[in-house]
Amino acid sequence: LGVAARDAALDQTQETVARAQVDAAQQLAASVGRALDDMERVLAAQMGNFRLDTAPDEARTALLVSTWRLFPEVAILLLLDADGVELVPAVYGANADEAGVHDVVSQDRLAAFRGSLPLATMPVTRLAPVLHEGERSAVLPLLFVSPHGDGLVLAAELSLRPLARDLLRAREGDRTTMLLATNGAVLLAGGRSVPFDPVSLVPLLRSAAADARVEDDYLVGTALVPDREMAVAVVDPASVTDEALAAVERPTLYVGFIALVAAVIGGGLLGRSITVPVEQLREATQAVGEGALDRRVNLPGGDELGELGRSFDQMTDRLAASIKEIEDKRAIIDRYNRELEQLVSERTAQLVE
Repeated sequence: LGVAARDAALDQTQETVARAQVDAAQQLAASVGRALDDMERVLAAQMGNFRLDTAPDEARTALLVSTWRLFPEVAILLLLDADGVELVPAVYGANADEAGVHDVVSQDRLAAFRGSLPLATMPVTRLAPVLHEGERSAVLPLLFVSPHGDGLVLAAELSLRPLARDLLRAREGDRTTMLLATNGAVLLAGGRSVPFDPVSLVPLLRSAAADARVEDDYLVGTALVPDREMAVAVVDPASVTDEALAAVERPTLYVGFIALVAAVIGGGLLGRSITVPVEQLREATQAVGEGALDRRVNLPGGDELGELGRSFDQMTDRLAASIKEIEDKRAIIDRYNRELEQLVSERTAQLVE
């Protein structure tokens, strides 16, 4: 029972730890999804609140600059016409002084962003995340088409770095949190680096359900970001599970050991309470069989063995009484025989005379 309780406790603890890992991944995935959705709603609202087709270039530039300054997640903003031609200069931070809390954008990065933009036909077009060379966090290109039918498009490159700082930083111990593309590419990471290749998680990332698994001595919980081709992975060393299992196993083993000792002691006392009276009954039976009819066991208690001892004593008493009665009758018969023998002798002597 102790071993079974230990195994059940270990299984439940493993399930609890895995469920907590998955819950953490789901919470972070929901937070990432909400943050990106909020940014998309704000940028889409900017296109809907202003008639940029008739606004002067100064007003267009002012809108881009104010939007860029308001949101540190925005790295680059472009305003394009239906043919993809820039209407006003791009807004971005070219150096650390200009960028401030934003990403510093090089000319190469700006050119790569411009060259990757397709013609937008949907109200909001999400492009695949891009991880620039030398960068630790990816960017998310987005296109917002004006709802006024003028064909204007707001192109924005969102940096995921603020998410790494605010949402995906490791909150406890050796935990690592990562935002992954469904192909296993690391879009951003927070906390300690892990030695295993996230590409091995691709089958897990492409499933619709959140899950947890052990990967190269690491416990990994994953969850998909809602409505996006991204997933969050929460990674803890497998030793976290080992510590939790040990914390459950040690008390269980202690309780099992105490129960075993108690069972041995209780079993010994119970066995002694049975074997000692049985041994007394055996010895008394043997003695009575050898003729010691005065032998009694005198077992105390009201249990079955006590009743058996009292029945044995009563049987011995009746047996002794019966034997005494038989001996008394035998003595009477012997006396009668002697008297009869004497009478016969006397009558025989008389007859001889």
